[in-house]
Amino acid sequence: MTVVRVTKRFADKRGARLEARFIQMRRRQIAVLVPAGGALLLLGRSRDYLGEIGIGPTVFGIAFLLVIAAGFSWANWRCPACKTSLGMRLNPDRCPRCEKRFKAR
Repeated sequence: MTVVRVTKRFADKRGARLEARFIQMRRRQIAVLVPAGGALLLLGRSRDYLGEIGIGPTVFGIAFLLVIAAGFSWANWRCPACKTSLGMRLNPDRCPRCEKRFKAR
């Protein structure tokens, strides 16, 4: 009986830690997606806004920002339990590999 309680308590603590890590990762992901989305919009409309200034350095800067954001997303958006990529969904309900469930908040 005691072993079951200790095991369940350990599993609950581990699940709470994984859930807290998932929430933290999702917040970081959103914090990167917002400026990256703005940069993508600016890149698409760069001729309208930056025609007289010169597009070359600005487009390079925006493209560089998007590459950095993509690299961060690739490294950050992983399952906290098995480190598998969580794909393109911002709020997945479970890991595609280990089936760990994430509570939606």
